[in-house]
Amino acid sequence: MSDSVIVIKNDVYEVGICPEKGGVITHFVSVKNGTKIDWLKPTILSELQSPIDALKAASFPLFPFSNRIANNKLVIENSEYQLTSNVDVWPLINHGHSWLGKWNIVEQTSSRAVIVFTFPNTSVEGCGWPYSYEAEQVFELNDKGLNVRLKLLNTSEKTMPAGMGMHPYFLYEPDMLVRFNSTGQWFSDELVIPNLHKTETDAVLNFRKGHLEVGLDNNFTGWDGKATLTWPSHGGHLTINASDIFRNVVVYSPEPVPTHNVAEKAFFCLEPVTHTTNSFNNIDLPDVLGGTQMLAPNESIQGDVQFTPHFD
Repeated sequence: MSDSVIVIKNDVYEVGICPEKGGVITHFVSVKNGTKIDWLKPTILSELQSPIDALKAASFPLFPFSNRIANNKLVIENSEYQLTSNVDVWPLINHGHSWLGKWNIVEQTSSRAVIVFTFPNTSVEGCGWPYSYEAEQVFELNDKGLNVRLKLLNTSEKTMPAGMGMHPYFLYEPDMLVRFNSTGQWFSDELVIPNLHKTETDAVLNFRKGHLEVGLDNNFTGWDGKATLTWPSHGGHLTINASDIFRNVVVYSPEPVPTHNVAEKAFFCLEPVTHTTNSFNNIDLPDVLGGTQMLAPNESIQGDVQFTPHFD
């Protein structure tokens, strides 16, 4: 185990966290009756080298926003801010700063860890972001599984658009079930900026039945905060229960590519988030469509995501 990874565990579950590499989760496993199950796509630690390698982790945090901001431009309360991409090869700033930076450990016990990221931060580029903030993740193992509490605090002197979320990776199996309830789906342009919202789409209806479409990279609105994932290979299933503030979920399900490389195993992402992509530039967007939270100085938002394995 790498020295940069801290491990929390109880009688059944174990979670690895790497504060130095974006505050990512490296693994979430259970060992019960001699059987080990990876509930997230496990990380190959040797591949966590550069900041962008957080994309290879089991999960990474989204602060202070989810996904992209159109044209790298933020217009808030008659003020316009020009941003820059946070990854050289990407045209748009994506997922904020915290997943690329170093987090500090503020508390650790055998089954609980608290880490914090403050911005500005010398470990990341500012990319023109005009607000200071503090992000916190609390990882705690309980009898049910893993609970992750996210908190975002506005430490600047002006009102800030605020968002947060998780970007977990799950192993994909062709016949698996992925079930959740939502009411609508955003469709996007070629830069994955939402531009059309529809209700009761094929994908919305399919997810209610448990069918995971491949080839998606979409925001789903009106999510009830619950999801169930079932893998035929081991027969277990995982339930996700997120606080009400996570009223949106992003599904990223690229076409699987056959491979024997463990690091390249087929995956999909189901991301609990507080807002729709680029909602910061649509401040009047209603909550039902994934609108933005606005935080006054010293205000904060927080919410929990509980991952509960079930064994058949």
